[in-house]
Amino acid sequence: MTVTVGKVPNAPVALAVRQILSATSMQMTWNDGAAITDNPATLSFRIYLDDGSGNPPAKAFDSQNQAMTNIATLKNLVAGNSYKVTATAVNSIGESLNSAPLTIYAGTVPSKIKTLVWDDSTTTSIKVRWEAPQSNG
Repeated sequence: MTVTVGKVPNAPVALAVRQILSATSMQMTWNDGAAITDNPATLSFRIYLDDGSGNPPAKAFDSQNQAMTNIATLKNLVAGNSYKVTATAVNSIGESLNSAPLTIYAGTVPSKIKTLVWDDSTTTSIKVRWEAPQSNG
């Protein structure tokens, strides 16, 4: 029987959006948590999404059986929805606590406003009007 001695890793830090790929997918990045001296090495990272529905957060990414990476692509997000994202690190002892949560919003930025025109002005204000953008994101 083999017994591994040590602690679970520290939680990842600096969870951030790396790149918005589309209205329904984006890349996340993070940094390793502070190393614990003489601890088993981190083997993988997991990303969890909480959609606010009251259900447990869903595992959206697991780097197990892949090259170690600090980049995850989240897919199948629902445009217009917000999510709380957390990351964990896993070693042979177990899974770390969650990272600090990051709220992300699925979607894209709106397209440019069309036909911006002056409507009226006074000595202290200007009134303008425009056509709504083709896409609201």
